[in-house]
Amino acid sequence: MNTKTIGFLAATTLAAITSAPSALGFAVNIERGSFQVNPGGEFVAIETQGFVNNYAAVAKQTVGFPNPTSPTQVTGFSTFCLERSESLNYTDNYSGSLNMTVMNGGTDNTDPGPGDPLSKGTAWLYSLFATGSLNGYNYGTNPYSNSEIEARKDSAEALQKAIWYLEDENAGDTNTGNNAFLAAAVTHFGTIASAKSAADTSFGVSAINMVLASDPNARRQDVLVYLGTPVPDAGATLGMFGAGLIGVGMLRRRWVA
Repeated sequence: MNTKTIGFLAATTLAAITSAPSALGFAVNIERGSFQVNPGGEFVAIETQGFVNNYAAVAKQTVGFPNPTSPTQVTGFSTFCLERSESLNYTDNYSGSLNMTVMNGGTDNTDPGPGDPLSKGTAWLYSLFATGSLNGYNYGTNPYSNSEIEARKDSAEALQKAIWYLEDENAGDTNTGNNAFLAAAVTHFGTIASAKSAADTSFGVSAINMVLASDPNARRQDVLVYLGTPVPDAGATLGMFGAGLIGVGMLRRRWVA
């Protein structure tokens, strides 16, 4: 599949996302990967929709699954969680749908309820992370040394806390000076209120609303996905810190907090 085709498919996918959950249901598998920090990301999402093709190499991880004793090596994309009140498990199978709203999270954590819109700050930060251009993020170089792994875990924890705060969860850094990623989002959008305001599809980022494959009423942790559109103001972004699952089948995983 060439770049133009991938871009067209990504744009088509984005155009289909509305404030209500997408009718498209797809299988999702979550793995631990090398950089996950309890209780948040980086998680590794495995899918065959082709979303992984939209990611820079540094935002992908190759993991072994579904059977840890005789695993197949599969490459997925790194993602982060959007809620504190729901969980994931590496041994469960999930069904996902694309949505610009986080269900049962943030300022509207009622169930059922209309959910909480994905914030501009979260979408912007994750689009940069996914394209390998989030300045200040310790991506490292594969194969990773132990020090690079630990440095990346520190970055993952900081980005996860920024996302939680921008999504009105309870474990983010409330002082923007404590978190460089949160501070960058506030600088980019002007105010924390603007950074927390509802995102549109221009960042190329969506939430994946997750439910148990065996029970569509059993909601689980929503995660982020990059669908591959250009990042607005990407050139300015790079200097700021300084101045695409149908057919996956029932796969098995391990554990997630």
